[in-house]
Amino acid sequence: LANDGLRGDAFLLLAQIHQLRGRLDEGIQAYMHAEESYRSANRITNALDAAVGRSDLTRRVGKFDDAIALAIAVETESNEVGYPVGAYCAVQCRGLVHWERGQTQEALALGERVLALSSANNDDKWENRSHMLIGVVLQSMGRSNESIGHFEICLQAYKANDNRNGLQAALGNIGMAYANVAEYDKALEIYNESLRLARS
Repeated sequence: LANDGLRGDAFLLLAQIHQLRGRLDEGIQAYMHAEESYRSANRITNALDAAVGRSDLTRRVGKFDDAIALAIAVETESNEVGYPVGAYCAVQCRGLVHWERGQTQEALALGERVLALSSANNDDKWENRSHMLIGVVLQSMGRSNESIGHFEICLQAYKANDNRNGLQAALGNIGMAYANVAEYDKALEIYNESLRLARS
């Protein structure tokens, strides 16, 4: 069992390296091997995390139906074993698939579902991720004024946690939202703040 767990850890690392190098198909295979190894070691939550990684990469290579099917399976099993993070990840992945397909109402509903689940479990990290998804979806629906509030929530959380990548993403989205509603001075102010952060 210990060897299976270590094998799972090795495949997980390999999957992440493939992902960083843009070798998404190889990453999908490595995530699949990680999941199988973790299941053999009875490390179910690790197996579910690997399955979420595989679902996300499957989405990124454009195999949307496969990504959704895998995400639904992960959500179901995560709920059965009491692993809420696995459920959040799976629902978020489905939301991204619908958003990329232009199915914004479905994406928005799934983002709101992740927000409700993560709020009920006091999971700040996933609350922020769901606010980011909701904001992006609202912006793509032409509802930029509504998206700003969601991005602002993320911005405050990322400032509190000194998450520079999150700050950059939130600032970029806020700037875009202000530009979309023709508040160009505010958009420019936000973009300049983002540039100062990038240079520091």
